[in-house]
Amino acid sequence: MKELKLSDQTMKITPHVFRHAFAIISKLNGVDIYDIMRSLGHEKIETTMIYLEKVFEKERHAIHSWKPEEFSEYI
Repeated sequence: MKELKLSDQTMKITPHVFRHAFAIISKLNGVDIYDIMRSLGHEKIETTMIYLEKVFEKERHAIHSWKPEEFSEYI
């Protein structure tokens, strides 16, 4: 296993981390969740949803739907 140094933190890169990254990057690029599920070999969509919880959590926050220029436009 490799370690990745991010600022002052060290993170172990495991196959599981790559699976989560694959799911998240696929979702952010518009891949259908059922296609992600099949690619990961999951039998249940709920398992894939666990992988994508951080993405869904971020989508639920209104500020993440803003465009960068909109903030400065109104301040």
